[in-house]
Amino acid sequence: MKSIAILLVLILGISITAHAQEGAGAKLGRGLSNIATSWIELPAQIYVTAETHDPLVAAIYGPIKGAVFIALRLLSGLYDTVTFPADSEPLMEPEFVFGNW
Repeated sequence: MKSIAILLVLILGISITAHAQEGAGAKLGRGLSNIATSWIELPAQIYVTAETHDPLVAAIYGPIKGAVFIALRLLSGLYDTVTFPADSEPLMEPEFVFGNW
């Protein structure tokens, strides 16, 4: 438990220091958010598919599309988290999983 607290303090310190750079803190936040919420892509893609297709297509294609988007969002979040000091644009559009709704 003590090591987790130390790790959190280090991450917080790094993010505060990196925030002085343009957008680094926002990029770290985006990366951590996309890692934590990547699983929401599964129901989100079923919902989005159901809006434009019939329910059978949504039931079959939605989970497949959702699984692909989970992987993409997770990789995008990992990239943003690891490279947060370097300035770059978001890899995924929308930036966050809730942008489709």
